[in-house]
Amino acid sequence: MKTSLVPSADLSAQIAANIRDAIVSGALIVDERLPSEAELALKFDVSRATVREALKRLAAQSLIRTQRGATGGAFVNRISFEAAQAQQITTSTLLLSMNDVSFVPRIHQRLQLQRHHTRTARFLARECLRHPRAPKQRELSLQSAGAFSRHVLPPFPGVPHQ
Repeated sequence: MKTSLVPSADLSAQIAANIRDAIVSGALIVDERLPSEAELALKFDVSRATVREALKRLAAQSLIRTQRGATGGAFVNRISFEAAQAQQITTSTLLLSMNDVSFVPRIHQRLQLQRHHTRTARFLARECLRHPRAPKQRELSLQSAGAFSRHVLPPFPGVPHQ
């Protein structure tokens, strides 16, 4: 996780982006506890209030969850397909309705997602074939492939999904 921040920009947004990048890159894994607010404040050389604001941003994006108590803290959240789909649809709808993104870049983005979807489906199919003697593993892989194909590519806003 990077610790150098640009002083003139929003510090809590930079801290949230650094932590989000660490989650996406796999440096922080699901259910892993993040350092305490005091440790993060020391690491980024900011106040605990700034760190708290960054953690609130991440919680609003469903990337982390917080728990109170002796075993509490901030933890990397597990995001379901349904939650990711809902978040993507909301973001896409807002961008399109505010005219911040034209339709053509959105189509390019969808094509990139479809290419990724195809690669992932092929990988899951190979995993099914790799475990012919393990029916439970094969069944789980097929279920994952089905869930992936149903949820990763949501319909365009206002266009019925087939």
